[in-house]
Amino acid sequence: MQSAIILGRRARDARKIPNRFPLTSLTVIHPDPEFLEDIESLQNAVKLELNVHNVEFSSELGSYMKLKCNARHEIGKRLKRQARAAKTFIAAMSQEQIHELKDNGSYDFGEFEVLLGDVEIVFEFIGDEERYAIAQHGRLLVMLDTQENKELAYEAHARALKIGIQSARKELGLKPTQDIYVFYALGETSEKNA
Repeated sequence: MQSAIILGRRARDARKIPNRFPLTSLTVIHPDPEFLEDIESLQNAVKLELNVHNVEFSSELGSYMKLKCNARHEIGKRLKRQARAAKTFIAAMSQEQIHELKDNGSYDFGEFEVLLGDVEIVFEFIGDEERYAIAQHGRLLVMLDTQENKELAYEAHARALKIGIQSARKELGLKPTQDIYVFYALGETSEKNA
């Protein structure tokens, strides 16, 4: 659970979305169903910690991410004249070829063989990067839905108002049992008692 929360905070920080602003959903993706069950049993804590309305779970990492290979600089030392061609082949590897390379430790292109140490395998997000803030570590991926809507904005304003009232009470030295009256203005002319 803690790793999902840390990644959720990292995704918020990357988009500069403060934790006080509520978000619609968090999706936790991991290929291990047991890992997801552990987090699902504590999803209320995750909701509170990351200020999200819904927590969703998926074990289908391939639906959100694809593998990508990048050639390491050291490949030139091993393959010498074939290094340029190898880098081109590595950049164009399919998902199946990358999985075969991961499973077998090497992949034979015919003219040359690429070893697992010749490449860096990374995950690449294939979803809507404008809408989702993502953070990933190993096989764990979290996606925060950052799409704004009026309901979330109202909730954020209500929370800010509540915090402002609590701060004012504290500054005035009021006790929680003491009644207060709060007035607010709508527009420029009307005043209401809350």
